[in-house]
Amino acid sequence: MTIHSPTSVVPDQPPHSEYLAGLRFDRGTPEELRRTATGGDQDDFVAIWTDLVSQRARRVDPPQPERAFEWTSVDAPLTSAWRTTFSQNTSGRPAIASRSNNRFPLSTIAHLDADATDGDLLASLALLTRKPPPRRNAQWLSAWRRCIELTTSRPLSAELAYTTGLLLSPLKGTSQLRRNGQMALREELLTRTDNDGTPLAETLPDLAEWLGGLVRAGWWSHHLDAKLWTKTSSERFTKLVRWITPLFRHGDRLAMSDRPARSLGSLLESANQLIGDGDTQPVTQSDRARVAVLRDTTSLAAPSVVVAHDSSPPRLDISIGNRTLLCDEWSLEVASGQHDWHLGHWDCVCWQSDDDADYIELQAHAGDGRRVDRHILLSRTEHLLVLADAIITPVESSGDQTISCRSGLSLAQGVTAAPARNGHRDQRLKGRGISARVVPLAIPDDPLFSPGPSSLTCHDGRLCWSHASRGPGLFLPLIVDFSADRRRRKAEWNSLTVTEDREIVSPSRASAYRLRIGDLQLVLYRSLVKTSAPRSVIGQHTRHESFFGLLRPGGDFSPLVMVE
Repeated sequence: MTIHSPTSVVPDQPPHSEYLAGLRFDRGTPEELRRTATGGDQDDFVAIWTDLVSQRARRVDPPQPERAFEWTSVDAPLTSAWRTTFSQNTSGRPAIASRSNNRFPLSTIAHLDADATDGDLLASLALLTRKPPPRRNAQWLSAWRRCIELTTSRPLSAELAYTTGLLLSPLKGTSQLRRNGQMALREELLTRTDNDGTPLAETLPDLAEWLGGLVRAGWWSHHLDAKLWTKTSSERFTKLVRWITPLFRHGDRLAMSDRPARSLGSLLESANQLIGDGDTQPVTQSDRARVAVLRDTTSLAAPSVVVAHDSSPPRLDISIGNRTLLCDEWSLEVASGQHDWHLGHWDCVCWQSDDDADYIELQAHAGDGRRVDRHILLSRTEHLLVLADAIITPVESSGDQTISCRSGLSLAQGVTAAPARNGHRDQRLKGRGISARVVPLAIPDDPLFSPGPSSLTCHDGRLCWSHASRGPGLFLPLIVDFSADRRRRKAEWNSLTVTEDREIVSPSRASAYRLRIGDLQLVLYRSLVKTSAPRSVIGQHTRHESFFGLLRPGGDFSPLVMVE
């Protein structure tokens, strides 16, 4: 994408008057601008050019993002000049380079390297919309010419093409450049998000930078009364902003990104000013984006889980309010006999969301009929999370081989793990004003009993839990209890007996557990081998592959999720 300029700024630059006389303009350019350019009148040209930009601007606007370039690589003098020139805390916006603490950015712009970043050019173009003091008109023109030279000699990103087309209008070619950038921004938005605004999982690490570009382009579009979005892309942008906003985490970062983004809160505030008031999306799941958000909607400080399964293993961000508790890859090591499993990509095979809970089930195959099902359930009513792995092997080929499974998640920075009670096997995670209890159901809760092949450990900031047993299947659940009301209550748990036709079923074929904390009783059941006959556990007869639910006082069972 380029704009047309008949003369280029080269080491032996022609005088400003000669350069201006050679400029060509798009149709509809005001005659006074053409006349001053043709006549080479530097001072009048600068005054008329900057006045035209000001006249195009809306009088009522959301404020320009004061930290619009905090998420982009930009020269320090330019960001300093930006904050001074566009400060929202001053009643009168100063002219460019009119203050000593602006660091005189005109000289910086005029000497930008050929490999200057897009951020440098975007900030420079924006700063050049401000009228300089008359004594700096020559410097302004040198800086302006340098921006034209750089934008006509390199490929332009969608944002830079659109912004250049807006801020260098009405030079010849800028209208086409603006349209090209506009179409590219729309295509990029629609390509990188699902219909509900969920961004593709692969974009999550760079989400702040990408959103920053969309917000800057959107602000200039609004400010200069230009049309950036179609109806469809405008709705998509609104949904994207409402999807992202609840993912703001302490430390100026977004969930699923370990890179801080300075002034991220300011970016989200600017984004929401552009779209106006509206509800954020509470929960979402997208097969195309390979992302899901499970959220306890009872309060802003409630737990949430973000799941990305575009790579193996899946990635999680488990947070309470805006503070992350557990994050990073949900690692998985599976072996049967002497053979390690190599798992491919993960697909969402089940998604349910209702007033009680959000539930997603992911599945990956290791070949020869072997697979792993990962269960993630977040209960809104009981403020707890279930993370469970079901290891499935064909009965006819598994024999009595031992299956081992080891899962792990990293503790967020500042979070520590320690036994919840002396000698017991549940653990307390806490740090930075948040806490939760972790219960490994596959390990006996009584410290007098050997843990056998099961374990729950924390080493080098990573929580790991494991289990092993004879095949053909294995079920490894972990509970994360967020409830403050149950914090001091004793946790008790045990495996449950599963029967079929009045005979006890081996835990390698069907596994069940019960957890009691205070008045809470949680029951988990998972079938590991198909059967045509119903099975029975705690008085419940079922043909379901799995069910998770609550045992109420009096013995009534209240299901949270049931999967065929």
